[in-house]
Amino acid sequence: DSIVNQAFECISKSTGNFSIPENDIESVIKGLRKFPKTKTVVLIVDNWSDMRDYRLMSMINKPVKVIVCGTHINGKQYPINTEYLDLAKRTKGSIHTIEEDIFELEKLREGDEIKIGGSSFIIKKGRFLKK
Repeated sequence: DSIVNQAFECISKSTGNFSIPENDIESVIKGLRKFPKTKTVVLIVDNWSDMRDYRLMSMINKPVKVIVCGTHINGKQYPINTEYLDLAKRTKGSIHTIEEDIFELEKLREGDEIKIGGSSFIIKKGRFLKK
Protein backbone atom coordinates (compact mmCIF):
# COMPACT_ATOMS: atom_id res chain seq x y z
CA ASP A 1 0.00 0.00 0.00
CA SER A 2 2.78 2.44 0.84
CA ILE A 3 4.38 1.97 -2.60
CA VAL A 4 1.06 2.57 -4.36
CA ASN A 5 0.40 5.67 -2.22
CA GLN A 6 3.88 7.00 -2.99
CA ALA A 7 3.38 6.41 -6.72
CA PHE A 8 0.09 8.33 -6.70
CA GLU A 9 1.72 11.16 -4.76
CA CYS A 10 4.48 11.40 -7.38
CA ILE A 11 1.93 11.37 -10.21
CA SER A 12 -0.12 14.09 -8.54
CA LYS A 13 2.96 16.36 -8.42
CA SER A 14 3.81 15.79 -12.08
CA THR A 15 3.94 18.75 -14.43
CA GLY A 16 2.49 16.64 -17.23
CA ASN A 17 5.57 17.20 -19.38
CA PHE A 18 6.82 13.64 -19.68
CA SER A 19 9.75 14.36 -21.98
CA ILE A 20 11.83 16.37 -19.51
CA PRO A 21 15.04 14.77 -18.19
CA GLU A 22 14.73 12.96 -14.88
CA ASN A 23 17.18 12.62 -12.01
CA ASP A 24 17.25 8.81 -11.99
CA ILE A 25 20.92 8.52 -11.02
CA GLU A 26 20.70 11.00 -8.15
CA SER A 27 17.71 9.06 -6.82
CA VAL A 28 19.56 5.75 -6.97
CA ILE A 29 22.63 7.25 -5.27
CA LYS A 30 20.47 8.72 -2.50
CA GLY A 31 18.68 5.40 -2.03
CA LEU A 32 21.97 3.49 -1.82
CA ARG A 33 23.28 5.93 0.79
CA LYS A 34 20.15 5.37 2.86
CA PHE A 35 20.24 1.58 2.40
CA PRO A 36 23.93 0.67 1.91
CA LYS A 37 23.37 -3.08 2.34
CA THR A 38 21.17 -3.18 -0.75
CA LYS A 39 22.44 -5.75 -3.24
CA THR A 40 20.38 -4.77 -6.29
CA VAL A 41 18.41 -1.68 -7.28
CA VAL A 42 15.10 -1.81 -9.16
CA LEU A 43 14.50 1.39 -11.11
CA ILE A 44 11.23 2.06 -12.96
CA VAL A 45 11.83 4.56 -15.77
CA ASP A 46 9.96 6.46 -18.45
CA ASN A 47 11.41 5.48 -21.82
CA TRP A 48 10.60 8.95 -23.17
CA SER A 49 12.69 10.86 -20.63
CA ASP A 50 16.47 11.12 -20.71
CA MET A 51 18.56 11.19 -17.54
CA ARG A 52 19.63 14.71 -16.62
CA ASP A 53 22.28 13.23 -14.35
CA TYR A 54 23.70 10.64 -16.79
CA ARG A 55 27.26 11.78 -16.04
CA LEU A 56 26.94 10.55 -12.43
CA MET A 57 26.37 6.93 -13.46
CA SER A 58 29.89 5.86 -12.40
CA MET A 59 28.91 6.57 -8.76
CA ILE A 60 26.56 3.57 -8.72
CA ASN A 61 28.28 0.41 -7.50
CA LYS A 62 25.31 -1.98 -7.42
CA PRO A 63 23.47 -3.71 -10.27
CA VAL A 64 20.44 -1.76 -11.50
CA LYS A 65 17.45 -3.65 -12.87
CA VAL A 66 15.80 -1.12 -15.15
CA ILE A 67 12.07 -1.59 -15.77
CA VAL A 68 11.36 0.48 -18.86
CA CYS A 69 7.82 1.84 -19.28
CA GLY A 70 6.65 3.31 -22.56
CA THR A 71 8.20 0.92 -25.07
CA HIS A 72 4.76 -0.24 -26.22
CA ILE A 73 2.06 2.35 -26.81
CA ASN A 74 -1.21 1.75 -28.67
CA GLY A 75 0.13 -1.43 -30.20
CA LYS A 76 3.30 0.21 -31.49
CA GLN A 77 6.76 -0.74 -30.26
CA TYR A 78 9.40 1.94 -29.64
CA PRO A 79 13.16 1.48 -29.16
CA ILE A 80 14.54 1.54 -25.63
CA ASN A 81 16.19 4.80 -24.63
CA THR A 82 19.92 4.09 -24.98
CA GLU A 83 20.73 5.87 -21.71
CA TYR A 84 18.90 3.13 -19.81
CA LEU A 85 20.75 0.46 -21.77
CA ASP A 86 24.00 2.18 -20.76
CA LEU A 87 22.92 2.22 -17.11
CA ALA A 88 22.15 -1.50 -17.09
CA LYS A 89 25.41 -2.32 -18.89
CA ARG A 90 27.65 -0.18 -16.69
CA THR A 91 26.14 -1.44 -13.43
CA LYS A 92 25.95 -5.11 -14.54
CA GLY A 93 22.19 -4.84 -14.21
CA SER A 94 19.40 -5.74 -16.62
CA ILE A 95 16.61 -4.29 -18.75
CA HIS A 96 12.97 -5.31 -18.45
CA THR A 97 10.06 -4.40 -20.72
CA ILE A 98 6.60 -5.85 -20.97
CA GLU A 99 7.92 -8.11 -23.74
CA GLU A 100 11.52 -8.92 -22.82
CA ASP A 101 14.10 -9.36 -20.11
CA ILE A 102 17.66 -8.58 -21.22
CA PHE A 103 20.58 -9.73 -19.11
CA GLU A 104 24.40 -9.65 -19.32
CA LEU A 105 24.67 -6.40 -21.27
CA GLU A 106 28.03 -5.86 -19.54
CA LYS A 107 29.48 -8.64 -21.71
CA LEU A 108 28.99 -6.58 -24.86
CA ARG A 109 32.18 -4.96 -26.19
CA GLU A 110 33.03 -2.19 -28.65
CA GLY A 111 31.36 -2.83 -32.00
CA ASP A 112 29.03 -5.56 -30.69
CA GLU A 113 25.44 -5.41 -31.87
CA ILE A 114 22.25 -6.49 -30.13
CA LYS A 115 18.63 -6.58 -31.19
CA ILE A 116 16.05 -5.66 -28.56
CA GLY A 117 12.35 -5.39 -29.26
CA GLY A 118 12.78 -5.10 -33.00
CA SER A 119 15.45 -2.37 -32.78
CA SER A 120 19.16 -2.87 -33.34
CA PHE A 121 21.81 -1.24 -31.18
CA ILE A 122 25.61 -1.12 -31.43
CA ILE A 123 28.29 -0.31 -28.85
CA LYS A 124 30.34 2.74 -29.90
CA LYS A 125 32.80 4.43 -27.55
CA GLY A 126 31.37 2.41 -24.67
CA ARG A 127 27.78 3.55 -25.21
CA PHE A 128 24.75 2.12 -26.93
CA LEU A 129 23.69 3.71 -30.20
CA LYS A 130 20.56 2.88 -32.15
CA LYS A 131 21.44 1.53 -35.58
